[in-house]
Amino acid sequence: LLCEQPGPNLRNDLAHGLLNDPESWSAAAVYAWWLCLRLVVLPYYRMLLKAQAEAVSTGETTDVERSS
Repeated sequence: LLCEQPGPNLRNDLAHGLLNDPESWSAAAVYAWWLCLRLVVLPYYRMLLKAQAEAVSTGETTDVERSS
């Protein structure tokens, strides 16, 4: 997706300042943004769910429960 020859070559275009406004809103660019966001958020979300499950099993309250 980011640097394959038959693909949009987003990494190279972005790194060299060749990515213009319409290309930055293309399906490939939006998908790359979504994929990067998912790679960052999903591990954090899983860690949060695991901490909440452990807290429930031990009877403790979590920071999320305290704030609500």
